[in-house]
Amino acid sequence: MEKESVDFEVHIHTLTDGQATKNNIVNAITTHYEPAGENDVVFFYFSGHGTQEEADPVFWPVEEDHKLESIVCYDGYTLSDGKAKFNLLADKELRYLISKVAKKGSHILTIFDCCHSGGNTRNGFVLGLGEDALERRMICRERLSQAFPARPWEDFIFSKTISFDEVKINSITQYLAEGKHIQMAACQHDESAFEVGGEGVFTKNLLEILTRSEGLVTYYDLQARIQNYLRYQFRQTPRTYVSGDDESSLFLGFLNKKGGGKPLYGNISFNQTEGWIIDFGSMHGLSHESTINVITTNSQESYVAKLQELYPTHAQLTFEKQDNDKLDQRLSYKGYSTDYLFTTLKIYIDVKDNEIKGDLVASLSSAPGKNLMITELQREADYCIEQEGKEVFVSRPEMSSVPIILPVNYTSNNSATIIRNYLQHLAQFEFVKNLQNPNPILFSRFPVEISFYQKNAIQRDEEIKIEEGAIRPRFAGKEGSISDHSIKIKLRNTSDRKLYCALLYFDFNFGVYLKLLNEVVVGIDRNTEVWAWDGAFIPLKLEEEIAGYNYKECVTTIKLMVSTSDFKQQVTRFEMPPLPGPMSRGDKGLQVSTNNYIPEIQDWITRNIDIKIKNPYHKV
Repeated sequence: MEKESVDFEVHIHTLTDGQATKNNIVNAITTHYEPAGENDVVFFYFSGHGTQEEADPVFWPVEEDHKLESIVCYDGYTLSDGKAKFNLLADKELRYLISKVAKKGSHILTIFDCCHSGGNTRNGFVLGLGEDALERRMICRERLSQAFPARPWEDFIFSKTISFDEVKINSITQYLAEGKHIQMAACQHDESAFEVGGEGVFTKNLLEILTRSEGLVTYYDLQARIQNYLRYQFRQTPRTYVSGDDESSLFLGFLNKKGGGKPLYGNISFNQTEGWIIDFGSMHGLSHESTINVITTNSQESYVAKLQELYPTHAQLTFEKQDNDKLDQRLSYKGYSTDYLFTTLKIYIDVKDNEIKGDLVASLSSAPGKNLMITELQREADYCIEQEGKEVFVSRPEMSSVPIILPVNYTSNNSATIIRNYLQHLAQFEFVKNLQNPNPILFSRFPVEISFYQKNAIQRDEEIKIEEGAIRPRFAGKEGSISDHSIKIKLRNTSDRKLYCALLYFDFNFGVYLKLLNEVVVGIDRNTEVWAWDGAFIPLKLEEEIAGYNYKECVTTIKLMVSTSDFKQQVTRFEMPPLPGPMSRGDKGLQVSTNNYIPEIQDWITRNIDIKIKNPYHKV
């Protein structure tokens, strides 16, 4: 973006070539951003070479490949008296610097157009771009791992602040807090970023999209459109990372400008290999029978597209010839589908007041997606709407008169809309919870093993058996110890290929949380394991409603999603805040990215495990 095209005051500090030493970069981050406050935007951009260095074992719980990603400063590799000296800026050091800047509450964006690659297996493919395409990475060819050697602790910039002994006994979140920020990277940690003719393809596409949209685009849409442009042209998958548990920052506008919120649409772009593609697929409910309504940016024209090929994370589209001729291949479009993210719910309305009932029927009938169906029989319903005095609430058919969401006082004009929005939330919650691939191609068995642990009487980790699709951890109520109120979760890739995994948590009040792992989606190499919460114990909690309404048990759900390709862009859409509980809710129950080329077969699979906690206060 040109400086003149932004609508705020800009202070730029640039380091190039010999200026970009490690010390200068660290000092610039420390001093240049020092005045930034709550209403400011902090932007850090790096274009150059990336590499990996071997990680000390203390970092292994958060680095499944046992390597740190690093950027290569101007003095990153030097020779002194015939001996090599390494002076890389590691991801953990950048985390340390960002955490200091973030304390004042600035909106922080970092962009890296460099490699984070640890091997050759995925770095060689470029679509018809010849010898002009170069990788932006540095490797240590003298070492089998091609990673630079692990550094001594005193070489980290935080060694005088954080003791090595502290690191050995604590999780990374305790000794190295993560400042709130958004990071955009040109590729995954095990991929290369490419440049053509001296230009990074990631940065070039990023600038083109920002120019066309005049900077008024969310981080989510920005990532989706770049991925669409680069798909199958490079082994390079741009990723966007949001720190913390809440992915909602992904839907902010670029540089914190006004954004569009979580989209109910897909991004449609033209790709040189696949033609027109949309960035959602079977994971979002699309089928070969789905149609896509395509809207231009200014909403002046619309077109209808049909699915030509359907994949887990995207779909190829086809248009009638007269429409195809009108579409501009340089632009992006929005695509809407009634099949998107919602399941159909049957609703029984048990309301005596005819005026209120008529109001509710009219509101539900006009719901977007037309997925709320009114049934005349309570036994056929998924959810009920009941009335008690002037209050209207949602309940389950099997537990009549027990509200599952905060009742609505039916006095305002938007009361029916609030109830409808609750039900729409439930429809999306049910869709994500029950989402599965009916016909997996590559998996004859579930390829990732999931294990749960709890401390036993002698304080040793003991595996909790999964029986009939559920675990039943020990929960002793207020009288129990911490070991009676927490679990560990481990994933292990038992297949013969790298897989991408997400852990979703569905809480008692219909929230969907994505951040049990280090990132929303993590890549796990074969015969490799990763732990939720960096291997720390995850606290369990009973909601107040469990005792208040005398439930026998609290049932929440863990969903493990596994794919042969990265699907962070898709699963991010699944995050949902909880609905307001009928009582004072408290915390959530589990406190918790050549024209002859043939694309790889993509596949995905899911598994649900319920967490059933017996209510220690249940009265018979």
